Amino acid sequence: MPEGSTSSQDNRKHSSSPPRHVSRSQDPPAQLGLGVHEEGLPRGWEIALDNKGRKYYIDHNTATTTWTRPPYDGSSSYPDDAPLPAGWVCRIDSKGRKYYVDHNTRTTTWLHPPPFDVVEEIEGLGPLPPGWEIRVVPGKMSTYFVDHNTRTTTWEDPRRKVDATDPLSKLRRKILYLNSRHRQKSQPGVFEIRVRKSHIVQDSFSIFSKLKTLVDLRRQPSVVFEDDLACKNPVKEWLELLLETLLHPDLGFFTSDESTGNLKINKSSSTTIPDHLKYFKFMGQLHGVAIFHGILIDPKLIPLFYPALSRASDNRNNQAADSTDTSKQKLSFLDGFHDIIGRRAFIGYSQYEVEQLFGGMTILENDRCSTYTIADETIEGSSEPDIHLDWFWKITSSWSIERQHALFVYLTGLERVPVTDQIKVMKAPDGDIRRVTILGNTERAVPRKYDDAPEHILFVPPFDSYEEMEGCLISAIVDCSWDPEATD
Repeated sequence: MPEGSTSSQDNRKHSSSPPRHVSRSQDPPAQLGLGVHEEGLPRGWEIALDNKGRKYYIDHNTATTTWTRPPYDGSSSYPDDAPLPAGWVCRIDSKGRKYYVDHNTRTTTWLHPPPFDVVEEIEGLGPLPPGWEIRVVPGKMSTYFVDHNTRTTTWEDPRRKVDATDPLSKLRRKILYLNSRHRQKSQPGVFEIRVRKSHIVQDSFSIFSKLKTLVDLRRQPSVVFEDDLACKNPVKEWLELLLETLLHPDLGFFTSDESTGNLKINKSSSTTIPDHLKYFKFMGQLHGVAIFHGILIDPKLIPLFYPALSRASDNRNNQAADSTDTSKQKLSFLDGFHDIIGRRAFIGYSQYEVEQLFGGMTILENDRCSTYTIADETIEGSSEPDIHLDWFWKITSSWSIERQHALFVYLTGLERVPVTDQIKVMKAPDGDIRRVTILGNTERAVPRKYDDAPEHILFVPPFDSYEEMEGCLISAIVDCSWDPEATD
């Protein structure tokens, strides 16, 4: 029995010790079972109510409880302006009460956690890795970390995070950082584009040629098809159709490289197409608009232009290094692209990463989805591999790219999704194959972590055989009820 708890207290006759948890009526907004801080208590103490409304006290220093209020020892709670530990955020609930969110453990508490410098000393974290910096969000006093090596930000302390160099996490952070920079440079208003589908190249080229200022390209594009006013997603369809037409060999700007299958610049375009350099600059501007406004496109041209995009020097200085017959076309494309996107934007990106940035994901990728599945099942207490998930990946990997893409569209409802989206394949206890998309948390702005992005989950129930599962997957694709025109 804790000090101060006696059997003479009738109301406590059947409960001589205070509970080990807190009444949910006093939980912080996420209702995670934490108590309420009370002024005048020693540091590390809080008051709580049991399920009968009786007051007791929690000592977080020793992980014990007592009915007796502890004497004030002169200590106080940590000051409100003390920087929070890594991954913590201060929030205000609907009643104006301050509470704290620990994104590391996804828990909440009314108590101010030990400040960042105290945690550093207690845990003996030591110095940051080379090129890293600690920053604090003004007002919220949230601590985050800047990796100047990759120009990315994260809530996780790199001294704790064992997978800080995980390629997928690193790419997501780089893309989110780039997107945040573009949002800062975006301009108010819209860039109006009125074109005809039947003359999409001529009309669009004319509009871009008459631009009074390049600032317009950083305004949100607004597209109207004069010959298709009912189009539900005109911006996406305009850019896709325009690039598809421009890149088609019949137009004469590009041909197919027989050895690689990639596009290459048609050498004769300089003599057969009037104003050909202006058109290449126009195509560069279109790719810049796509990246700046987050519009996913087919990354067909990235293998051709990646070497120059990944260099930080001026494009004209690169011309001497490129003595091919198509160097002027490449230079014009890059000039157009850099009218919108900074010249150093892709320093440190691999070609694969740039292709992912432009084109996003179009199929379910085993490594990514398996990672999420294993993590989720570990949380649920099972680390054993599941035969049904093994079947799933064997089935999908045996399919053609076209059928894999059809499954991807079934799950997401989209032809492409950003790399920052999360895709999970999870075991379901029963029922049918089903899909769920969960929109992400967009409240936090610094840094924008990948788990703020939408989450697409495919639930796979048990099947009696490999063949039965494959048949059901094919049926799901065939019977897909997504309306492609209703998705962005």
